[in-house]
Order: sequence, then structure tokens, then C-alpha cells
Amino acid sequence: MKAKGFRYGMLLAVGLGALLLSACSPPPPAPSPAPNRVAGLSDISISRVEIAAPPEAVFSYLADPAHFSEWEWSKISNVLGQGLGRTNDWSIEFQGKKLSGHSVVVDYIPNQKWSAAWNGDFHGTDTWLFVPTGAGTKLIFIQYGAAVGPDMTQEAWDAVVQEAKKNIEQTLQKIKAAVEKK
Repeated sequence: MKAKGFRYGMLLAVGLGALLLSACSPPPPAPSPAPNRVAGLSDISISRVEIAAPPEAVFSYLADPAHFSEWEWSKISNVLGQGLGRTNDWSIEFQGKKLSGHSVVVDYIPNQKWSAAWNGDFHGTDTWLFVPTGAGTKLIFIQYGAAVGPDMTQEAWDAVVQEAKKNIEQTLQKIKAAVEKK
């Protein structure tokens, strides 16, 4: 008898749940871009610099959060952990607006490779490759970035990409100067 009562109770609960769900309105549709806006904007850039130091020295400098403020073009805060899984928050000022997000190290091979995935107002990945050369290290930086959401014009995205490329080149020169000075 108890099993029969339990079954009826379950059927009643499922029926009431279905009734309540059917009374809820469906979620609103995703916003579509305004006429002059473009969704799905992304870009990839590859930059490199030769550094007269071994990969170990370049990697050690670049992966040390104590040096981030010397070369990083975004402001880094809340660094937690080290190596694979290390996280931090980032922010930049761009065209009078503060943009921010979160980053996590997703690939970390000491003296060879370091990759971080980031999200927030933009999302993407940064990958640093440390290639030994006869004269030291070829540091290769690969950045993939994408606009988040439908509220970015093509012109604004192009400005973001150009600013990022300029900052990346400056960053590579700062890293080169700092490591070669040691």
C-alpha cells in the first residue's frame, strides 16, 4: 500500500512541476546587434622578438608575477597560485572606458610554453613560446582575442586590435630590455 501511495505522490509532484513550468514564460531571445554592430568579431596576431638570453632566463622573468608590472600592458591584480592553474584579474583603459576580466594559465611547460585563457569584456588566449636559438631565445607571442556580445562596431574592434598590436610590440621590447639587462 505504501508503494502505491508513493507512486501517486510522485505522479502528483511531477504533474504539479510540469504545470508550474508551463506557466513560466520562456527566456527572452538573445539581443541582436544594432544595424551598425557586428557579432563574432575576432583576431589573431603573432609577434616575436630575439632575446640574447637562454630560454630559462626569459621564462623565469616572464612567468614571475613580481615582474608583471614591468612589462604587462594591462593592470594585473589578485594573482593566485603559480604555474598551471594560476589565476589573476586584469583591467585596461581603452577609449575612456575601463575593461576588465579574469585569466587562468591553461598550459605551462617550463622554459618552453605558457598559455593563459582570459575572459571578461573580451575573451581569448595568450600563448608565449620560448624557442632556443644560437644567440639566445626567440620569444613568440600568439594572441587570439574576440569581442564578447553584440555591442561592438567593426570600427571599434579594429581600434582595439590596433591598440593591442601596438602594446604587444612595446611589451616584447620591454621584456627584451629587462632580460638582457640582467
